[in-house]
Amino acid sequence: MRNYFGIHKSTYHFTNYRQHKITYICTKQYSSDVKITLGNITKVVKLPKNPQYVPQSYLQENCGQSTLHHLRWMMQKDILGQDIFLLGPPGPKKRNIAMQYLELTSREVEYVALSRDTTESDLKQRREIASGTAKYFDQSAVRAATQGSVLVLEGIEKAERNVLPVLNNLLENREMHLEDGRLLIPASRYDKLLQEHGKEELDKWKLVRVSEDFRVIALGLPVPKYIGNPLDPPLRSRFQARNVDVDTYQEYLSLLKDIAPTLPFQKIESLVSAAFALNSKESLAMGLPDFPVENLKFAVKILENNPGVTVHDVISYLYPYYLLPKSSIKSVEILLEQFKIMSKNKQTISLSNLSQSFKNLLKNKETKTFIETPYQQQILEKMLQSTKVTDLCVIGPKGCGKSILTSQLSNLVNKDTEDIVLYHDMTSRDLIQQRTTLENGDTVWRFSPLITAALEGKIAVLDGIHRIHSSTLSVLHRLVHDRELQLYDGKRLISSEKYDKIKENYGLSDEQLHESGILKIHSGFQIIALGEPPTTQGVTNWLTPEVISLFLFQEVRPLLKQEETEIISKAFGPICNSMKQLIELGCKLKKYRRDTAKL
Repeated sequence: MRNYFGIHKSTYHFTNYRQHKITYICTKQYSSDVKITLGNITKVVKLPKNPQYVPQSYLQENCGQSTLHHLRWMMQKDILGQDIFLLGPPGPKKRNIAMQYLELTSREVEYVALSRDTTESDLKQRREIASGTAKYFDQSAVRAATQGSVLVLEGIEKAERNVLPVLNNLLENREMHLEDGRLLIPASRYDKLLQEHGKEELDKWKLVRVSEDFRVIALGLPVPKYIGNPLDPPLRSRFQARNVDVDTYQEYLSLLKDIAPTLPFQKIESLVSAAFALNSKESLAMGLPDFPVENLKFAVKILENNPGVTVHDVISYLYPYYLLPKSSIKSVEILLEQFKIMSKNKQTISLSNLSQSFKNLLKNKETKTFIETPYQQQILEKMLQSTKVTDLCVIGPKGCGKSILTSQLSNLVNKDTEDIVLYHDMTSRDLIQQRTTLENGDTVWRFSPLITAALEGKIAVLDGIHRIHSSTLSVLHRLVHDRELQLYDGKRLISSEKYDKIKENYGLSDEQLHESGILKIHSGFQIIALGEPPTTQGVTNWLTPEVISLFLFQEVRPLLKQEETEIISKAFGPICNSMKQLIELGCKLKKYRRDTAKL
């Protein structure tokens, strides 16, 4: 029999947490169902109808007690038939908890990333033209309600206040009027009417049964601490809420030690201590943004793979404090000095600082069109270190060489790039999937360049991340963190590892997965975002805690006078005095603009 539940061990034991130990026990019953026990809470798990829609590879054997407490609470609410609202700081923690529970209980998921562009038709039904006829197609909320799946709504605080109330009746009474004339009604009432009138009569009345297994899990940020729309009180009353904070200090020490076993424990301890200090109430009271604690796993990987990288280096990759106001920079530096992380001596720019492996890579990939300087070679090595573990954001002023460095990086790793220019009025549909019309009038959904890059394994270059609205960017959170995405036409993109795991566990072919709308993200796909430093001149800082949790960061400064002179002389020969004066004037203008932006 195939392992539809993906469970390989019967019992897991964990350390104590708040004096209450939770043990996860899985037992197989005589039927095809499985009984899951978390502490003193037990739930019988049914065999999923579409196991390919069940989340994969989220549940880990070494998850901590804080995670198990969240899962136990969710199981309680699920058994009671209540919907759930998980609140917490920016990052993938809330979504991971939700997906872990759905994987644990083998539940199919319908996922919606909410933004300012989300409309009622994105949740209920969308009208399309097919063969010259208007037809209604069920969307995520309706599909989840009728098929007994779990609807995950992420970014509650980003949706317009008139959008989510359409779900009020579905949440409270399990009822909803649809655009095509049908009416969703709760399972208990439908079953009663079915006994009295029969299936044919109910179909004439256009009544549709809402499954008793249907649940809603909402994910959001606490407002007003973070930017967003406050939750509508009637909608808020439909949920059972729980605060999902970061794991404990000891849990992170244990987790990071397992991820990087050869890394000296002293470095891990310094890294975690600094992260929790930057996330303390005192630091947040000074106006510092949240430290992305969830990204510490990338930091230890970089430290383990690159012995020449310091703890301060990886902190600057995760937390671009050097782009904050001067007073905030000073506060961060004082804190890092207390942990003996801040380096007092600035590193000199020299080819000798490059690792030998990177020098060999440069020799094998020399290009005549790109004239490198020692500074740019160091930046390239740092960019390469970051892209080996996750996605990257390169920040620098106009004309500093962000695009050419990205192009050179793609040449070093033998990948093509897909350039995507972002702009302020860009919608989530422009970014993910665009609706277009064929010659015969039929409406179809067309993949955006970003989705094409994901399927073909290219580097997607998001040029101008500082211009796009933060609500629009939120639709990419799951793609960056989990390499998963649910499109507007119902198709789902998942990582190559999860795709292969589904094929192996359930014996499904590529054709069967494609028919069910599951597409494979190429293992070589990466995202590199390009942006300009935030300013304080009447513009909202785009470098929010949510954006900080998405990427690793690399700052690129403008070229110095001697560096520009060297490049121009190598490209065009000796430089005349007039050109030297122009170079000097350009450097002064760039310095003036940079200084005024920091005021």
